[in-house]
Amino acid sequence: MFDLKIIITIIATLGLLLGYLGTNPVVSGFFGSVGERFSFGDNTQRDIDFSLSSDKYVDVDFSDKGPLNITVNGYTTATLRTGNLVTNKTVGIYGFHGSGSTVGNRLTLEGKMSKVQLPEITVAVQETVKADSIFTSFEMENLDLGEYTLQNVSGTLVARGTTTQFTGDITIASPRGTFSVNEDNTTLKITGKAGKITLSNGFVID
Repeated sequence: MFDLKIIITIIATLGLLLGYLGTNPVVSGFFGSVGERFSFGDNTQRDIDFSLSSDKYVDVDFSDKGPLNITVNGYTTATLRTGNLVTNKTVGIYGFHGSGSTVGNRLTLEGKMSKVQLPEITVAVQETVKADSIFTSFEMENLDLGEYTLQNVSGTLVARGTTTQFTGDITIASPRGTFSVNEDNTTLKITGKAGKITLSNGFVID
């Protein structure tokens, strides 16, 4: 009984202390920042499995993403903590965390990676990387975006067992999956999950 009283007293004291600290703006701000740092990731609902092929692609811009697996064909220069890399061969950057963007046929990346792969060598390293590529094709696995819109395109959408050929605009809400641009540097393919897909002809999948 004595031990139980001690436990109850401790719990009550902690409750009062936490209640007081929560009213202090400095302390509550601290706990808020800690909560943000230890948030449990992206909880966006993505329940639509889909595959999209399009005759055009739109540039992507992302930050604080990962881990991504990225394969680039073309001419790449990269600055690493341990040295520089210059190649016109296929480069694989795996376990990438960071930011990146495409503008036309140029891909830039800045962040950290866990492995880099060239045709003749694979090196597993925890390394910072800043890369700039003029690509003929690329593929990004596990990329997620808030929204991705293509305008005036022709393509094929496969979603929930239905195949739709379309011409016009398409908006994909919260896509996550593999984005790839093929060798002619125009054709796009996305395979993954989304929250909602809207076509300009009025067809909606949600």
